[in-house]
Amino acid sequence: MDLGESQARIGIEDNGSGFELDEALTSPNAVRLGLLPLRERVEMLGGEITFSSSIGQGMRTTCTLPIEPA
Repeated sequence: MDLGESQARIGIEDNGSGFELDEALTSPNAVRLGLLPLRERVEMLGGEITFSSSIGQGMRTTCTLPIEPA
């Protein structure tokens, strides 16, 4: 996790079995996996999220969100 003056970034990764990311994001299972709803929520907050995965390599998700001054 990185916390800057204007944004926060968190990365999460696992060493699971992984999957073909392009296929997962375009299939009906993307909603079931939570990838698309997660992306929608992050974008509604003005942030960005990336996913990376491949079979046998696990998955990594990185989310960056803006920080608004209090």
